[in-house]
Amino acid sequence: MKDQENKLDVAIIGGGPAGLSAAIYTFRKGLKTAIFAYEIGGQVAKSGDVENYLGVKRLRGASLALIFREHIKMLDIPLYEGVFVKEIAGQLGDFKILTNDNQIHSSRLLIICSGRKPRKLNIPGEERLQNRGLSYCATCDGPLFRNKKVAVIGGGNSALDAALSLAVYSQEVYILNILAHFTGDPILITEVYKNPKIKTIFNAYTREILGENYVSGVKFQDKNTGKLKTLEVNGVFVEIGQVPNTDFDHLTEKNEKGEIKISKDCQTSVPGIFAAGDVTDVGYNQIAVAVGEGAKAGLSAYNLWIKNFASKKNS
Repeated sequence: MKDQENKLDVAIIGGGPAGLSAAIYTFRKGLKTAIFAYEIGGQVAKSGDVENYLGVKRLRGASLALIFREHIKMLDIPLYEGVFVKEIAGQLGDFKILTNDNQIHSSRLLIICSGRKPRKLNIPGEERLQNRGLSYCATCDGPLFRNKKVAVIGGGNSALDAALSLAVYSQEVYILNILAHFTGDPILITEVYKNPKIKTIFNAYTREILGENYVSGVKFQDKNTGKLKTLEVNGVFVEIGQVPNTDFDHLTEKNEKGEIKISKDCQTSVPGIFAAGDVTDVGYNQIAVAVGEGAKAGLSAYNLWIKNFASKKNS
């Protein structure tokens, strides 16, 4: 009886735009809701300027994440912050969520909005020098490299955004791009080319992060000549994309990219488990898309709850 009283109607895994949006909808529908998140804001909190979210002309990602947090706080939605989910198990009506503090929570339904995590280079020196001059977050660690030389690995929007953020603090910023061209948005490419602090090296295949106790440089291969070259820098920022954060999920079906496969209603292959945002195969990893998909997942979860559990609660 006690377990039934403590059981959630819906547990939401993830504190980014998708998860918070889903929580607002399920909570306002009267479902017993809780959010499990290591941090609030997800990738938004680590973004630079946000200019493509309706109603926001220009705002730092961290500031937008703070607005999200205040909305959740205003509604008083239960939040387990600073924890991450290690494993999920169970079935419709009785799912179990194991968190890293070894607590087990029960819920009738799940909504997975765990987002993505940085893709790694998997080259010598990367693991050893992480947090010793090597970072995956320019917004977080950029100020530590004031008046220093840094390198950004990548050529897409995240790399371009990181380079522009770092140029505010750093003496010089080098972009090492494995391709012969950028793949980011034209507006960002233009800004990068206009910035005198940013220098670009195309066809650069990064091979090793150099340094003993701290980053001292990058070794890369010139794809045109095959020659190995060394670039001396004080910091390295890896921005080569992200991978779905699904290490805890051994239940739902994934595609070849590791993304959770969902229906138009955000239903996964497991009845009772929904998913939304960047962790899914919906594509277009944007804040606006994540918010909309989160709302859809929340409403779909509510409809399933009505169908399966409403009469039991009222009886």
